[in-house]
Parts: sequence; structure tokens; C-alpha cells
Amino acid sequence: MGMPPNAAMTEAYGRIHRRLQTGEVVILDGGIGSELQEAGYPEHKADRPKNFTWGSLAIHEAPDKLIEVHRRYAEAGADVLETHTFALNRVWAALQDGRIPLPKDAWQRMALDSVALVREGAKRAGRDDIAVAFACRTMDWPPEQQERARDYTGTYVPLDMERYLRPLAEVLATADDDHKPDLILMEIQKEIPEDLEFPDYHVFLETGIPLWVSYRRTIGKIVGVEGETILEDGDRFGQAARRFEEMGVSAVLVNCLPPPLIDGVGSWLRQYTDLPLGAYPNWGTYLDYEWDWSSCPPTSVFVEHARRWVAEGIQIIGGCCGTRPEQIRALVEVFKMPAMA
Repeated sequence: MGMPPNAAMTEAYGRIHRRLQTGEVVILDGGIGSELQEAGYPEHKADRPKNFTWGSLAIHEAPDKLIEVHRRYAEAGADVLETHTFALNRVWAALQDGRIPLPKDAWQRMALDSVALVREGAKRAGRDDIAVAFACRTMDWPPEQQERARDYTGTYVPLDMERYLRPLAEVLATADDDHKPDLILMEIQKEIPEDLEFPDYHVFLETGIPLWVSYRRTIGKIVGVEGETILEDGDRFGQAARRFEEMGVSAVLVNCLPPPLIDGVGSWLRQYTDLPLGAYPNWGTYLDYEWDWSSCPPTSVFVEHARRWVAEGIQIIGGCCGTRPEQIRALVEVFKMPAMA
């Protein structure tokens, strides 16, 4: 490792980079954990509230179902498909304390396999032009709280730098071409340190793989999955965005919050950074590691939200939990221009 930011840029990411540089909109995929639910994982409805890895174990237990989910979003036209590794840190923690009966290093194989599964899903959709984003995070609830699903106490804590984050970065940096992602996407990050120092992000920037960073935040505050205010901290996110640009981060996004809370975020962040901006909201209602779509408005409402964000300068648009292929297909129909060579 120790490479400069973006030194390992692939041809696939180069296409995304050029489109962002020329002002085009790039389309992300939708909610993988929620779509897995529709694809039949977990198989039994009663098992959903126990799904504290939000389906990450499907990489090992149900790879064909995960391939099918990736195929659906590729067929819908997304430019960037994420690996289903957002909660891989929970797999790691459960392997270390024996809650998951697999070898303690099984998570490393799962990290690599997750990339191959995305590419196989895209292949089955007849797509060879997608970029693979390795989804992960550097903070989460403590392991003893991760299975509770609701009624958490306290706040996120940093993940283990030496035993998990640094080894994960090394796994990604040294992977062969079939298993190396085109970018790394930090998702649903929350707290931002007052000193604006990010040693965790530096570890991943040193892989040379382009890094996008996404927070569950709106203007001036951290919010929860339903949009509830968790902490107000003024302009800290904006100041952090400026710092990310200095560090070599390639894009700043917000995700997994209700669509109305994204309105205005693009214009606000643009005061602090020239980086490409992105947004991918949830759609529907979160239960206990389960998703409910009964309250969703029509897809046209989702698209109208996205139109407002693009008008503010947000260029990376997609969906988080609950966002299905039909919403991604609608975004593609409205925003996607012919791919550049």
C-alpha cells in the first residue's frame, strides 16, 4: 500500500470520473439488503429480525441470490453497483467471538468474493461497463449492540484499526483484477471529529483505489433512518467535505435518510467543496432488519426529488435501503446520457 490517492484508478472508474468531470449524472444501484429480502434471503420471514449483518452473510450462504440482486440493478441501467459488504464488519466481529461458526479469517474471502459476485450479476445482465464499489464503513455500534436492531444506547464507535480496517484495506489493495473493486464507498458514516483528522480514511486512500465518503446527514446535523435528529453540529460536515477534498477523496455523498431531507444539501455542501456530490436515500419503512414498502409513494415522486437534487448540482444519484430496480430504472430513463468511450 502507500500509494497516492487514485493511483490505482481502473478503466471502469475512469469512465465514471470523466462523466463527473463533464457534468453528467452517474446512477448508483439501489438497496441490496432490502432487495435480497425480495429475492428470498433470509428464506423465512421469522429470521429477518435476526439478520444483523443485513444480508452480508449471503456472500457465503446464498451467493446465487446475491448475484440475482446485482443482475436486477445492472439490468435497470445503474452505472455503479455496490458490493453487499456494508455490514462486513459485523461478520468480522461475529467470527472473532464465535457467533458465526466459520474460520476467523473467512471475512477476507467474503470481501473478495463480493466483488466477483457483482461482476457476475452484471455479466448476466449483459453489462461489461459497470464500476464496482466496495461498500464498507469505519464506525458502527459496539458488537454487543449490533443484534438489537432498535433501541440502541450510546453512539457509534470506531472499528478496530489494526485487526479489521487496515487488513481490509490490504485485502482490497492486493486483490487480483477480478476481485479488486473500482472504488471504495464508505457508507452511513456519522460522527465527524472536531479536529477533522481522518486516519481511517487515509488507510483506504493509500490503497490508490478511489474513495467516496457518504454520511447519513442533512444540513447541519446527523439524522436517523427515519430522519429524526440525532445531533446538531453546525457546519462540521461542510468543513469535513473541504478537508476530504484536500486529502484526495473523490466524492462526498449522503445516504440512507428520507428523500425530503436531501433537499438543499447539494447547494449547502457546494459552499465548501468542488468535489462531485451524491445522494441515495432510503424508500419505505425500516422495521427490524426488514423493509416494508406499503407506505411508498409512486416512483414518480422519487424521481421528482432526484430532479431537485440534480438542479442543485448533485451528480451521483441512486438509492439505499428500500430502493428497488424500478426506481433505479426511472432515474436512468431521466438522467443517463450515452456512456463515454
